[in-house]
Amino acid sequence: MKRPPPPLIWGALIAAIGLLALVSLAAGKVWVPFSAWAAPGADPRWAIIFELRLPRTVLAVVVGGALG
Repeated sequence: MKRPPPPLIWGALIAAIGLLALVSLAAGKVWVPFSAWAAPGADPRWAIIFELRLPRTVLAVVVGGALG
């Protein structure tokens, strides 16, 4: 019988998924720096993140988790 991975490995995997999800929000045809995330009304790139990239990233994580 196989033993489940230790909790440290689970934590590292979850942290890696979170980090990669944040990078996927910033990366794209237009690179959106992390400073643009904090100003919802001041930077028009904020809409790119929260209206286009965030739903795509959340869907990718959910579907990847379901397939895994």
